[in-house]
Amino acid sequence: MSHNVRIMRHRDGTNTEYRRSNDEKTLVKRRLSNVKGGRNSILTTTIYRMDKRGNPLSCKIFDGKENLLYKVAYGYHRETGRLVAEDMFDARVPQIDPNTKKEVPVRRMYWFYDGAGNVTKAFSFVWRKGQYAEELYDKPSDVQGTAPTDNPFRKAPAAAPAAGQNQMEFDAPPPLPPLPFER
Repeated sequence: MSHNVRIMRHRDGTNTEYRRSNDEKTLVKRRLSNVKGGRNSILTTTIYRMDKRGNPLSCKIFDGKENLLYKVAYGYHRETGRLVAEDMFDARVPQIDPNTKKEVPVRRMYWFYDGAGNVTKAFSFVWRKGQYAEELYDKPSDVQGTAPTDNPFRKAPAAAPAAGQNQMEFDAPPPLPPLPFER
């Protein structure tokens, strides 16, 4: 087996396959469902673009038929290099803010850290009206970002990304954005 491939087996019978490029700038994560007869069907494929330290800069999420579903951009704190934001954009039907005429994410997540450097639970904002997270998930902690926190290739904790490689950088945690219907 290649040193650039890892497979994680899950209790529900699915597997997650990680493939890393030789230059370590691309990580492909495929979630596979075991089907009777030993064949795996692809549930989702996520392709991450990584920086030199293994932090994701962006990703694209595809369904099992290789249709692009979402594009994601990650933001890091300028000094600590910790992940602080994630914007997920709908690739099929872009969401356009009627006031600014710019594309807005379908979901924005923020992470904050306590004095000891431990991450708190993520804050997730969705601009569409619908159900609350408590109604969609068994428990609110099931709401997760797309960053590959279970990346089996990561050797060390996240470090500050190299300057100029991030799509978003913040000096301090960003302000919480108003929802479109609150403007």
